[in-house]
Amino acid sequence: MNNAMRVRIADLLSTWFGCGFAPKAPGTVGSAAAVLIAAALHYGAGFTRWHFGLLALVSFFPAVWAAGVTAQARKLKDPQIVVIDEVIGQWLSLAGAATLSWKAWLAAFLLFRTFDILRRDAEGFYYFIERSGDSYRFRGENVSAALVERELLATPGVLEAVATGVEIAGYDGRAGLAVVVPAAGFDVAALERLSDCLPRSALPRFVRLVPALSRTASLKLLRRAWSQEGVDPARVSGELWLLDAGKYRRLDSEAYRDVVSGKLRL
Repeated sequence: MNNAMRVRIADLLSTWFGCGFAPKAPGTVGSAAAVLIAAALHYGAGFTRWHFGLLALVSFFPAVWAAGVTAQARKLKDPQIVVIDEVIGQWLSLAGAATLSWKAWLAAFLLFRTFDILRRDAEGFYYFIERSGDSYRFRGENVSAALVERELLATPGVLEAVATGVEIAGYDGRAGLAVVVPAAGFDVAALERLSDCLPRSALPRFVRLVPALSRTASLKLLRRAWSQEGVDPARVSGELWLLDAGKYRRLDSEAYRDVVSGKLRL
């Protein structure tokens, strides 16, 4: 099997037969498809929760392989088109249900983001993709903080950076926040290049410039602290910037009120 065919087969499985290519909320689309298929198998073929557990077990390693190949082909750690983890998460949720009632179907759908799947890297090692802490959701999309940080650090004038999400009233999930330690002469407009290398959902809607990043005693970045502080100019220090129509502009109290009120959409 040549590499092109290998990637094509892996993409078919990892995107759950194209669900991952949905223009909006591919994870939700993949999860909905998994629930519909599970319902058809239950009511049409008599599948029980034990069958769904077996189905998840049988699918696990092919899914790990497919997700790894898709990630390697695109040189990304956690491509958003990969939704097979949500599919297996649905089936595992059903396997753990006491009964397969409408409540079980609903619970499985609501829990579609809670299952972590192994990925295989280029060296053949397996690792878990994190679904909390180092990732966040915005408008139904999973955003990898590591992916955003990699592109931030590749931007001229950025010495250090951390990516996280902040809750904004009226939005599903958390909007992206880039906390940046700038070099002398840094121009925030340099970050506008991110639109060429990141999905729209992953673009930092807010940028905060700080002199240093907060870390634990073991030098781990304190993403949660930046997230909890938010981006209200009346409450946080440092320069704040807002992505508006593809350009970064200063985020002042008036602009922040416009964002919260919905007058200015992210």
